[in-house]
Amino acid sequence: NMFPKFPDSMLQVLILREDGNTKNTAKSLIKRGWKPQRKHLKSLHKNPCPLLQIPYYWGTWKTEYIQKLKRKPNGTYITCVVKSKPMICFVKDKQIFMQQVVYPLVDPEYIIGLNLSSP
Repeated sequence: NMFPKFPDSMLQVLILREDGNTKNTAKSLIKRGWKPQRKHLKSLHKNPCPLLQIPYYWGTWKTEYIQKLKRKPNGTYITCVVKSKPMICFVKDKQIFMQQVVYPLVDPEYIIGLNLSSP
């Protein structure tokens, strides 16, 4: 955390609100009087994080996702990361399937090929 006196959990919320734009988050905190560790300021990103803009990307896989997905209709899908590999997880015949993908943002043709309908 480049703002040692600012709570980590709240910093995460602020970064999410800015779609991963850490430079805007830092500027906002500095305006409000929070003191950063200066050595990190130049390395901050000013563009939104593409992963945070994918509505069906759920981050690192958690076993509780199985129960959430099982309640969804066929064709429902999410993307996540399992052991550092991006995966698409989808419901088919009331079962959960996983396939490795190149990137969590899934190509529309891939979605059609798997007969998926809604994230």
